[in-house]
Amino acid sequence: MTEENELPDWPDEVEEVASAEPSETESASVAQLSAKSLAEDEEDQRYVYVVGLLASLSRGPSILAISDGVTNHCVPSSGIAVQGRTYWIYYQDPWGPERGSFLQKGKNVAGVEAQPVEGTPGCWAVTHEELMRVLDSAIVVSPKKEGESEPARED
Repeated sequence: MTEENELPDWPDEVEEVASAEPSETESASVAQLSAKSLAEDEEDQRYVYVVGLLASLSRGPSILAISDGVTNHCVPSSGIAVQGRTYWIYYQDPWGPERGSFLQKGKNVAGVEAQPVEGTPGCWAVTHEELMRVLDSAIVVSPKKEGESEPARED
């Protein structure tokens, strides 16, 4: 029995049940799935977009362009963390510790409620679901791969 606001524990074992015969399923990359029209299945498209975004953010730092529909803002993200089925995206808000964050409760009209990260002034965390409500675009800074050379410069 759980208390009123407490979530039940997840089961220790989960039985997977096929929803189709393996020969009837299709394989596709995130890029291929993203290319489908939103009209085909909006819920699947949203899921594919979230998975793609989380995969990109896990590769390295990025710049997130966010908007609540009234105000626009850019923040550098610094990583992600997983807590149960929730992904937390960490970012530094250039407003500074004194002003808080554009995405904290009461400072945006999208209803996002970013949380301050304890022990790191100016660092905030927002859930992937809340980020999806305000994200316009993301620029991901990927580190150079081992053995990869710099592009040739023209002088």
